[in-house]
This record gives sequence, structure tokens and C-alpha cells, in this order.
Amino acid sequence: MENLIRFNKAVLMTGVLLCSSVAHVSFLEMSHSEITYTQLHQKELVGSKRAPQSLDDSKTSEIISRIVLSEVRRHLPKKFKSQALRISETIVEEANRYKMDPLFILSIIRQESKMNPVAIGSVGEIGLMQIRPCTAKWLNDKYKIVKTVDLKNPMTNIKIGSFFLSTLRQSFNGQSQYYISAYNMGAAKVRQKLKQKSKPEIYAKHVMKHYLGYMGDLDSVNAVEKVASIK
Repeated sequence: MENLIRFNKAVLMTGVLLCSSVAHVSFLEMSHSEITYTQLHQKELVGSKRAPQSLDDSKTSEIISRIVLSEVRRHLPKKFKSQALRISETIVEEANRYKMDPLFILSIIRQESKMNPVAIGSVGEIGLMQIRPCTAKWLNDKYKIVKTVDLKNPMTNIKIGSFFLSTLRQSFNGQSQYYISAYNMGAAKVRQKLKQKSKPEIYAKHVMKHYLGYMGDLDSVNAVEKVASIK
């Protein structure tokens, strides 16, 4: 009975994703190498045993893209709905640029701002990925990520936030609990905690809760696609 319920949920999820993509999503198509890096990042985040079983490249690319677009449309405030397609495109593009899973970037955005492009944090963080203006300025002055730093512009915000995540990932040698925590509390504080034999956990757990939900969606749709392909 439990398996039947899970399968029915998967069928429903597939229908929702298909119906949510009235617009053409071919611009979100990922190359073979991009999908390979996405799958490697999934294993880095959840381990090989928990990472989704992949379909062929085109199916994997389509499913990930549809999950991103569906979630952006679902949670984006009404006044920004017209930008859903462009925001989704930017999430996928920037994740691919830095060899990360687009669903991971999506999870950070959900945790940071609940998909609100004009959200303001308690210490002045701005936008979808809640970036402090001083951090954005320092990163952009040094690395020239964007032409103009406007953190209330969703696309600019995603570009700077994704770059920042990629630098933290490198700095902590792909140890996800640490680089996710560093995005929230700063790399120096994470290293200080590690020296004190204390591991930062709370923020990373919140992010991973979103991420595991998307992994479940991906697994569910994969299962339906595999059953449908049996002849």
C-alpha cells in the first residue's frame, strides 16, 4: 500500500511539473558535462546511496529544469511572476557555471528569502540569496562578476550568490555542511567553531531539508519515467 501511495504521488508530481511548464523550457537544457557535474554535486551533498538514479541526459535535464521553474513560479511574489522564466534560467545557468546542482541553488534561495527578490535581512542582507551589500561590493570589485551591483535585481543577486557559494565550496574542499554553514555565518566563524570541536549544523539542516524534498521530487518523476519507458 505504501509503495502504491508513493507511486500515485509520483504520477501526480509528474503531471504538476508537465502542466507547470506551459512555456518552452529548452533554454534550460543542460549538456552532458553539466549533468555529470550536477550528479557529482548531488553525491557530495547526500552521498552516493541517496543520490537519485539518473535517466538519460535529456530526461534528467528536463526534470531538473521543470522542478526549478515550477518552484520559482509557485513561491515568487505576484508582482515578480513575469520574471519567473528568467529567474529559473539564471538559477540553472549559474549552477552549471560553477558545477553545482541547480536544485541546491534553489534550496539556498528558499531558505534565505522564501523566493522574495526584495527581502531585507536583519543585518541588511538583500534579495533572493540574502547578500550583504559590502560582501557583494568586495566580491564584484575583486572578481568582476557583474557590470552593476543591484542586489534587488534577481538575476544579479543569483549571479553573485552562486559565485560566493562556489568560492566557499572550494575553500572547504567540498565539505557541504561547512560551506553551507559558511554562506550563512561566514567562513571565519565556521573555522573558529571547528577549532573548538563544534560543528555548525542548524542552518545546513534547514537548507538540506529543502534539498532533500527536491531530491524526492526528482526520484519520484524518475520512477514514473522509467515505468513509462517499459514496453
